[in-house]
Amino acid sequence: MSNRSSAALIALLAVMLLGAATVSMYTDDGSDAAPVYRAEFGTSNLEVMAGSSASFELLITNSNTYLEHDVSDNIIVDVSAKVVDGSGNKVSNVTTKVSLINGTGSRVVLEGQETAGFLITISTGYFVDPNEYKVIYTYTVYDLESNVVEGPVMVPHIITINSDTSSSTYYNKFFGLFPNEFEGTLGEAWFTALVTLLLIAVIGVIISGIAAPIVCLVLTEKGSHERNILRKSLFHVFSIASFVFAVTRAIRVIGLSNEDVAFMEIICTLIYILVVAYLIWKLYGAVLDRIANRIEKRDSRDLFDNFLSFKPLFMYLGKIIIGLITVFTVMGMFGFDMAAIITSAGLVTLGITFGAQQILSQFFAGLLLLSTRPFKKGDLIQLGSTTVYRVRKVNVMNTELENWDNSDITIVPNNSLTSSHVKNITRDTLRTKAYIYVGVGYGTDLDAARKLMVEAAQEHPRVINDGSMAGPSTRIMDFEDSNILLRLCVWVDDYNVALGVGGDLRDAMYKKFNAAGVSIDYPQVVLHTADDKSD
Repeated sequence: MSNRSSAALIALLAVMLLGAATVSMYTDDGSDAAPVYRAEFGTSNLEVMAGSSASFELLITNSNTYLEHDVSDNIIVDVSAKVVDGSGNKVSNVTTKVSLINGTGSRVVLEGQETAGFLITISTGYFVDPNEYKVIYTYTVYDLESNVVEGPVMVPHIITINSDTSSSTYYNKFFGLFPNEFEGTLGEAWFTALVTLLLIAVIGVIISGIAAPIVCLVLTEKGSHERNILRKSLFHVFSIASFVFAVTRAIRVIGLSNEDVAFMEIICTLIYILVVAYLIWKLYGAVLDRIANRIEKRDSRDLFDNFLSFKPLFMYLGKIIIGLITVFTVMGMFGFDMAAIITSAGLVTLGITFGAQQILSQFFAGLLLLSTRPFKKGDLIQLGSTTVYRVRKVNVMNTELENWDNSDITIVPNNSLTSSHVKNITRDTLRTKAYIYVGVGYGTDLDAARKLMVEAAQEHPRVINDGSMAGPSTRIMDFEDSNILLRLCVWVDDYNVALGVGGDLRDAMYKKFNAAGVSIDYPQVVLHTADDKSD
């Protein structure tokens, strides 16, 4: 064999060895797998935080030559994955999910030279120990008749799980920053944690005392009652938040286990969410009050009244939105599938629409009353033709009413109010018109009687006589069987005393009629017997 032929043969063997090494690098499983399939991660550094999830791409390529109209080299690839520790045991609180990047499921058909991307999603719980683990992805290759061609092939890849609950960097350090260099009892971790807890709590109270007035200065009017209420609320909220932060730092300083730290972190996070929700609610109310005060200062009475009419609705909607965001945040923190929950909520809402029409009717009627405000707390309203109530409270589902003497409370569904005739007696003013009727005998000097009635009205202090309203007046109403019916019409300055004023006027008219000799007749019946007829 010539030297040239020997060199060509050596070169050919080198190329073959290089190709075999390349395939071995991709599979890295130590098996005798065929050199036509290769797999590789889209990234070399796999990291995920405890309590969260991360996704990585896994690429599978069919290295067979693509032949048109020939499916003999097509393959089916099925992929699965799991996370194991150094002993090969599956790690608890860690789940894996494999799906196609451009499709669904974990199985795909590949033609020659075709590459499929798989998305491996690794989700970790809060209680996973931070460490290095192995992602074992397993792929099995089938032909088109579902015969196993290769595998299952298990390929390991290092993954690092980090954790915010680790106490190692905080242990026995003041504030988690400055090492405790004392000796003896003072040098122990519990002392460091106690000092850290107390100092952070005190600093938080001081900051709360400074921050709360500053926020109130921006959102409320000087000297207003709302400023004092908001200042106290914000001080308590900021103080609670700082104390919770102090607890989370102290439990790390004392060196609790990752499980204990993670559990306390969950509790503290829940408290944080509730505190923030309450803080947003108080600030939301303060902003609405601020807007109302600005409108009132502009002397825009109509705009101010319109804003006040919608304020209860704004408050209610704000409460619903803040509450829903709070609930969804908590559920998301615990790993609930929010898309599925929202979809289920839509289906439930559809069922409620058909099954609870009466309740929905009350709800939307309540929104209508809160937005249009035909009456408000303290107004006197008349239901039907006679019954008068004082409005005690307007709720979303019903309205609380109290009777005239405040001895009985009636709860009326809002849809009943919106579908009934309701007269607001005191919507614009407490002034009201009162009528007093009296019957005088036939033959009475009507001009004199009517004059006495007007005099009695003009002498009463609650009857309006300043010209702002029509003065007292009288009218002949009817000729009845035994008397002539007269009516006195007066304006009273307060509806709440109208009945009492009517009684006073009747008393005054009776005395004036007696003094003037005007008789107040009453129905009389004369019976004639048979003996009377014979006489």
